[in-house]
Amino acid sequence: MVLSLSPADVTPSTGDLRELLDVGAPLSGQRLAAQSARVAVIGVVATVGGAAGLAAYTVGARIASVAFVPAAGFGNAVQSMVGQNLGAERPDRASATIRAGVLIAGGVLGLVGALQWVVPGFLAELFVPTLTDRGYALSVDYLRILAYSYWAMGVSAVVLAAFNGASRTRTSFVVDLLKYWGVRIPAAVAALPPAAYVVYGVSIGGLDLGVHAVFWAVTASNILAALGAGTYYAWRHEPMFENAAREAAAAD
Repeated sequence: MVLSLSPADVTPSTGDLRELLDVGAPLSGQRLAAQSARVAVIGVVATVGGAAGLAAYTVGARIASVAFVPAAGFGNAVQSMVGQNLGAERPDRASATIRAGVLIAGGVLGLVGALQWVVPGFLAELFVPTLTDRGYALSVDYLRILAYSYWAMGVSAVVLAAFNGASRTRTSFVVDLLKYWGVRIPAAVAALPPAAYVVYGVSIGGLDLGVHAVFWAVTASNILAALGAGTYYAWRHEPMFENAAREAAAAD
């Protein structure tokens, strides 16, 4: 048997390119929304919390990134399994995958959050042993506040993977856009003192709530994103999965 390829075999079709853009562009927007929001939050933290507040925020971000590794792994596994089951025209198995993933990821991250809440000082010293007294105190506060939302981080990772596995990446993009720019940034801005910045002669500021308001803004946005995405998934997952399975069958 001889395998031969022609230029037509390796030339992407217009439909393929359109599908790549439809699926990939929202994912790119999702990453952009998240990273740009993090930069904005760092600016707010530096303004209201100074060096100690920025150190605490950095400690929390580092530890959360480590804690999120299991959730990211579950999310990647769920996304693959959802895509495979929908391709096999088994939306029922895709739904079962999400139920199991939510329980496992939410439970595991919840336990990690409980551990972090119990020993925040040990974690702060472990990651940054040279913290000042105020930096250490703020780090302990932030780690405890952040711990309340760990379960939500696990749930969000799985639910967003469900949308992505069904090629509904626009939904994931909207969830993250609202999470960061609809909730986290406005709540963080409230921490700023009045007229904290002057842009083209216009004073921009907040309610002078302090750096703890930024910490709570992060936790609140994580929880609200999980609840919102979970509610929308519960409402729309059956028709979404059925449509995705039909689209996969038609593509074959």
